[in-house]
Amino acid sequence: MNYRLGYSIMQLNYCTQMSMPVVRFSLPFLEDLQMKTGKTIYLTTHINGKVLYLDVAHQNRRMFSYSISGKTLHMHCTGCGKAMLAFLPEKEIRSILDTHGIPAFTPNTITNEETLYKELAKIRKNGYATDHEEETLGVRCIAAPIRNAQGYPTAALSISGAVLSMQEDQVLEYADVLLNTCHALANNANEFPAGQIYLQNQQKDQEAF
Repeated sequence: MNYRLGYSIMQLNYCTQMSMPVVRFSLPFLEDLQMKTGKTIYLTTHINGKVLYLDVAHQNRRMFSYSISGKTLHMHCTGCGKAMLAFLPEKEIRSILDTHGIPAFTPNTITNEETLYKELAKIRKNGYATDHEEETLGVRCIAAPIRNAQGYPTAALSISGAVLSMQEDQVLEYADVLLNTCHALANNANEFPAGQIYLQNQQKDQEAF
């Protein structure tokens, strides 16, 4: 007997999206960034130690009719994932690596813990992360975290495109406009799913005292 997901899953997905007004609020920022760069823009958060995709502004809307929302990926192999991972507390980073490991997805994926920590230190210094075909061959991106007032990364934005249209020096040219957009969204950082979990954990810690 074959099984498949029912249409009620689509309804649940719709209800979930409607419960996150910050995604709708962020859409004009994504579209503005897409117009300025001509590339694909991804909005993500992190849940249970993985990147959770919330929305996307494609460089060619007619070519894509599917929704990216709900897709999850490991954090160590994506630009958005590394951008958020770099600014998490060490205890949380350790838990994520212990739980999910650092498996390879392409020949370019970082799979060595020491190398990954060096990469995270570089990201903290620069304020942004890059992905050079580490999750998908032929795709390159630059990403930056959206952090709350305490510096905790609750979301991330990335500018993504084909390697041929995203040469390394060109990727870095997008850093300023990307960081400015993330800064503009920072006031709403705690409205993203990871921000809501952060606030809940903070409240639990206070009640414990």
